[in-house]
Amino acid sequence: MRKSHLTILALLVLQVPGSRPLREQLHLEEHAEQSLRTTVEAFSPEPGFLNGLEIARGDRVRVTHDPQHPRHAAYRGEDDGYVYGFNQKSSKHGWFPLSNTAVVAAALLQAGPGQCLNTYFSDWGSSGMKLYKVHVGVEDFQHDTTKDQGLLSTCTEADFEQRLDGHAEELLATGKVAHNAWRIFATAGHRIDDVEAEQLWRHLQDDMSWNRPMLGLLADCDFLSHDGCRTLPGSTEAYYEFSAAFMDGRNEEKEKPRGFLSAGGASLQIGVANVNKVKMTNCQVRMQKLYDTEAKKNVPEYDAQPVGRTKLPGGENVFLASFLAIDGELASCRGNKNFECNHRVGGVNEMRKQFEHFLERMGYHSNPCLEKVAPIPLAYGSAIFSKRLPGSYQGGGLEACTEAVEDFMSKESSLIAWQEGKCDSMVRPIKKWIFMTAFSRISERIIKNKDVEQDACNDSNKDQPFRCGGILTDKLLASFLEKIGFDMADEIVESHADWASAPMKLFGLNQGWCPAESDVLKQSIKD
Repeated sequence: MRKSHLTILALLVLQVPGSRPLREQLHLEEHAEQSLRTTVEAFSPEPGFLNGLEIARGDRVRVTHDPQHPRHAAYRGEDDGYVYGFNQKSSKHGWFPLSNTAVVAAALLQAGPGQCLNTYFSDWGSSGMKLYKVHVGVEDFQHDTTKDQGLLSTCTEADFEQRLDGHAEELLATGKVAHNAWRIFATAGHRIDDVEAEQLWRHLQDDMSWNRPMLGLLADCDFLSHDGCRTLPGSTEAYYEFSAAFMDGRNEEKEKPRGFLSAGGASLQIGVANVNKVKMTNCQVRMQKLYDTEAKKNVPEYDAQPVGRTKLPGGENVFLASFLAIDGELASCRGNKNFECNHRVGGVNEMRKQFEHFLERMGYHSNPCLEKVAPIPLAYGSAIFSKRLPGSYQGGGLEACTEAVEDFMSKESSLIAWQEGKCDSMVRPIKKWIFMTAFSRISERIIKNKDVEQDACNDSNKDQPFRCGGILTDKLLASFLEKIGFDMADEIVESHADWASAPMKLFGLNQGWCPAESDVLKQSIKD
């Protein structure tokens, strides 16, 4: 008789330290990375679970990442029996129980033993596209990344096509090409510039993917499937960031509650692991209700999936949420007498713009969090601090700034939902956090209470890049931390891991392109 889902769940839950490893109990191989398997028992992930892979009896699946593989010893935890892989029938990726499948043939993704095939992984951001040169294989080579700053969401279709075709030609010239393996993912900036980005996505999916030189290179990227070339939902971006920091191998005491925070220019991500599951579910339900309510009111859906639950590569259950800030008048504010709106709080650049909008709407004639000597408009490249309002901070206490920021945060709909869902009580038991991106850059100032007067700009240094505006950014992020339940006494670990490293590992891609035959020959002669 086939094992029921409850039986499998019981085996997973009852596994305790000191008992025989789960795979030994189920007579499974030690690790299954890169194996081709057939599904012997169907699996459907529970509702609201991100990155779960649905498999039906008879489906062929390929394991692309097995946390129990010896190569992942730095972050692997208790074996919960799950692996990450690809369903060949549905062309979907995700986590599934290894015990629901059986080996068909041990093989590399597309390569036989000793073979190596090249491809790209692309991170398409607001300042251009990073192209990571990677390969399908079993070992890492020299890391090599190209940044094409001309590949913007605002470029023309012709320019977009010419630039990407050029990179495709470079890949084809290697003579060792992994077909249908190149993925292009975009992050928060493209959730804002959705109209321009969507036009280029359609051109890539409907036209370029069907013609040379791109033909056969892209993964799940055509008019039938967009999974391999798309703008990531906020919760997925948060998942990749948290996973990248987790895989970085700097995290001890994995069984204890811990959290992750990251802030870019447009979105801010939070992830919590090993916290109370009931509180995790209640938080997700209340946060999702906010977005469902907005959808019924025809408020633009900037983020397809801002909250969700899933598991880290080491096996831990994790809750993820993304806060997206959007410059300009917000549809969620219309008809709201209390001026409570969504999408004010998020990534630092867009949040600073929204704070200025808020101050103007509330009758302020200056920004109490910005130094009075700061030049207006205040911007450093794409980082904007103030477009119109002059600063009024001249040293001393920050009472006026604190009051304005508190008022701003108290009228953010997503943070109101956070409080109503008691998400802050879910967060409070966490005593160790991973800070990434903007949070890692300002952690010393906002956590260690570095002297504000020392950070403030003055007449002698106001023209130096990023001297002015630091207090504004710090105060906004510190207030957000307080609202979500963060304790300033918590331990912080700064991580500079690249979020793209997580999907590359999960999809079975390794750093660098395969060495040319001449390089291999030279090395063998040298040896």
